[in-house]
Amino acid sequence: THGKCVVIAISLLTLVQSMLVSGYLSSVITTIEKRFELHSSQSGLIVSSYEIGSLLVVVFISYFGGLGHRPKWIGYGAFLLALGAALFTLPHYLAGKYDWEARDLKNRTEDSNLCKNTTNGNNNSECMSKSGDSIFMFLFMGAQILIGVGSTPIYTLGTTYIDDNVKKSQASIYLDGWMVAWLVGWIDGWTDGWMDGWMDGWMDGWMDGWMDGWMDDGWVGGWLDGWMDGWINEFIVTFVVGIYAKVPGERTRKCHKFEFVHFKMCSRLVEKGCNTLFEGKRVRYIPHAVMSLCTNVPYLCISLCATMELSVVTGFITFVPKFLESQFGVSASEANLLTGVVIIPSAGGGILLGGYIMNRLKLDLKGAAQWSLVSAVVSLICLATLFTVGCHTINIGGLTIPYSDSPNFDHQAPSEFTANCNLHCDCAIHSYSPVCGSDGITYFSPCHAGCHKVLLISNMPVLSPLQNYTDCSCYRIEEQKLRYGGHVITGKCHRDCGTLAPFLVFLFIVTFITCCAQVPAMMVTLRSVKKEERPFALGIQFVLFRTLAYIPAPIYYGATIDTACILWQPLCNGDKGACWEYDATRFRFLYFGLSAGLKAMSVLFVFMTWISLR
Repeated sequence: THGKCVVIAISLLTLVQSMLVSGYLSSVITTIEKRFELHSSQSGLIVSSYEIGSLLVVVFISYFGGLGHRPKWIGYGAFLLALGAALFTLPHYLAGKYDWEARDLKNRTEDSNLCKNTTNGNNNSECMSKSGDSIFMFLFMGAQILIGVGSTPIYTLGTTYIDDNVKKSQASIYLDGWMVAWLVGWIDGWTDGWMDGWMDGWMDGWMDGWMDGWMDDGWVGGWLDGWMDGWINEFIVTFVVGIYAKVPGERTRKCHKFEFVHFKMCSRLVEKGCNTLFEGKRVRYIPHAVMSLCTNVPYLCISLCATMELSVVTGFITFVPKFLESQFGVSASEANLLTGVVIIPSAGGGILLGGYIMNRLKLDLKGAAQWSLVSAVVSLICLATLFTVGCHTINIGGLTIPYSDSPNFDHQAPSEFTANCNLHCDCAIHSYSPVCGSDGITYFSPCHAGCHKVLLISNMPVLSPLQNYTDCSCYRIEEQKLRYGGHVITGKCHRDCGTLAPFLVFLFIVTFITCCAQVPAMMVTLRSVKKEERPFALGIQFVLFRTLAYIPAPIYYGATIDTACILWQPLCNGDKGACWEYDATRFRFLYFGLSAGLKAMSVLFVFMTWISLR
């Protein structure tokens, strides 16, 4: 009974951990970028810090935790996980309340955002301080490392504990339940992130900002609620695990499991508590075991193939919401919702289909490798379709398109935001408040459009009130042709682009086919090594995946995406803050070009696997 209670507690821990790490963080990472003025490479480093923490302790925890009381180790890990989730909320309190009121729609009626017709033409507005100071990034990284350390016992010790403490005939049922808990956590995390994206929650007092500006382009949204819920729930479950941490007879049962290795050795180790089972002579076998796996061509190639695929998966999970925001102009909440709706069902369906085909066709080792090869090739071909579905960069006055009075336009000159029509307006450049003119051009702010007056359009919906800026000197067309009866309205101009639905369909297909190879690839891994090598082979893969995929992928994906930025937030110290606008075409080709390159390497490695098994 105690064992089953701990199994339930482990499943609850897994649910909360998956909610925070797999679902919630991925759905709010762009919000954190905006809130703390981070680059994509910096946010990628925050995501990777979880894997760094896990990698640092996996060998230690697997060895000593496996020989000790596993529920206690899992409980210690849960405590660190809760502590990390609590630490992740600290930057919110150190940075202070987010100054939405300085950016919201009501504030746009003030003179500070309008053309003031000064004579010197110099911008004397204060620049934005760098709230995204390195201390906040390091706090996020430290929190993620703690979460990674705390999560490791759940996955390395939790599965073996479940297997050891239920009837063998029921083990698969309990493990399935554990996997369901992980999936439910992932879905819950995406759902929470989606809701926090459009509702500021109680982060800063949601009634002040949510009803006024969640549809505005400057809207940041909430990111705190999930972490608050996470650390509180983890602490509660930690106490539950602690109650049942002592399972009578576990140490003796563990020794009986090793009787097939050497009965006399196990008998002696029972008296010593089994703490020296892998010490001495057996430790010297580790280099030999590593060399044996490294010279196993099928195992090595399928491991490298999986590493490339996981790099793409990590890049997609982390940055697809950002891609949807910048490419199709959807809000952060809509991007999170669409990503979850597409990726979760397609990934789950692909895994189930791959397992069904393995079982239905009774594929052997060579057949599993062949199926993995076919899936990799087809998914690479389907990925090519993603290059063709996207939108063009919006027309931004002075950035991607000249003002009407700027015939000599240079895309590389940031001073082009100032033209003859707004030269004496004293416009601020440190706060991006885009407005759309009926000429189809998005202007940096009402001031940069040369607007002198503003009126509230009272008949618009409550959740998306619009301001009508009038008397705008940079406007391109005659007043009688204007929509809404004025010159300029709040927000970016909508893209005339109908490729969002085709993109989501193609993304679903690519994810589905990619995941069809997961179960066959796992079978190739297990069947290409000796039975006694399997646990160690999976452990080596664990290290390989993290060092070559989970840790570096978000970093180099983020750095690649940063090169597509065309409008950075300027900070007081001269550094760059968050990216305000991307070149949509360059973003698309860089993002999927990098993914296609990794997938091509995956095809090469799985082809080598198939050849080596012929």
